[in-house]
Amino acid sequence: LCLTETEMIKELLTKHNPVTGKSWLQQQGTKGFIGRGLLMANGEAWHHQRHMAAPAFTRDRLKGYAKHMVECTKMMAERLRKEVGEEVEIGEEMRRLTADIISRTEFGSSCDKGKELFSLLTVLQRLCAQATRHLCFPGSRFLPSKYNREIKSLKTEVERLLMEIIDSRKDSVEIGRSSSYGDDLLGLLLNQMDSNKNNLNVQMIMDECKTFFFTGHETTSLLLTWTLML
Repeated sequence: LCLTETEMIKELLTKHNPVTGKSWLQQQGTKGFIGRGLLMANGEAWHHQRHMAAPAFTRDRLKGYAKHMVECTKMMAERLRKEVGEEVEIGEEMRRLTADIISRTEFGSSCDKGKELFSLLTVLQRLCAQATRHLCFPGSRFLPSKYNREIKSLKTEVERLLMEIIDSRKDSVEIGRSSSYGDDLLGLLLNQMDSNKNNLNVQMIMDECKTFFFTGHETTSLLLTWTLML
């Protein structure tokens, strides 16, 4: 199927998305990167995961994130003032800015680990993209190739970092330092898991965090870069 008319493409993506969905190749290509998060879900799984994450993106929640956006933007502006007269790679600056903002809005006080997570996910995305070229060969994803070994190692490190953040939230609640897991995306998902809502488990939470962290950063940084260039 090849569509070139914008209206037909719009209709396909909006009205018939549950039918078309993500292909096996797309899902396998990103499995080591963002797992089975919302971006790669189909049908009922997509509706379920969208409903699960929606509370983190209500109007009031987004207004609450504004302080993080302003703070990170001020820090970037101050850094750029020191480089007046020098050439600046604006794409890289926007990637750093959006990574900082999403680290704060998704992980709150654990934003430093969020930045480390972003660096690992950047490398992991590149490796998964390279490994995808070999998926057409049956069984290639099971072979101990260089790409597969590196992907497995980085994925383990990413999930180790996420588990450290999750365990820290759980410990704070258990010892009474905090009454909830927080009001950021991670906190909302942990609260849902704790109340046995949406059949959540830790792996699903990690996959959603990776999905929103990287896809949200990628699209926003590109938009900001093109806006400034134009």
